[in-house]
Amino acid sequence: MPYEQADLGAVLNQDLALLKHAQVGVRQPGLTHFVVPSEEIRIINMHHTLEGFLGGDPSALPGGAMTG
Repeated sequence: MPYEQADLGAVLNQDLALLKHAQVGVRQPGLTHFVVPSEEIRIINMHHTLEGFLGGDPSALPGGAMTG
């Protein structure tokens, strides 16, 4: 089933509808870097920490190993 036809709830349906537009923006030649809010950095760090606890290699995750 294509994701456009799936009913994932109001929030996820809205996120998926906006995703195509966000991806187009990311591919613009003028975009040279992202500013990541501190809330997102906390989530990324949590994922790296959990991966380490589970015996995985945090550097294999997107973004590589966290430092600091």
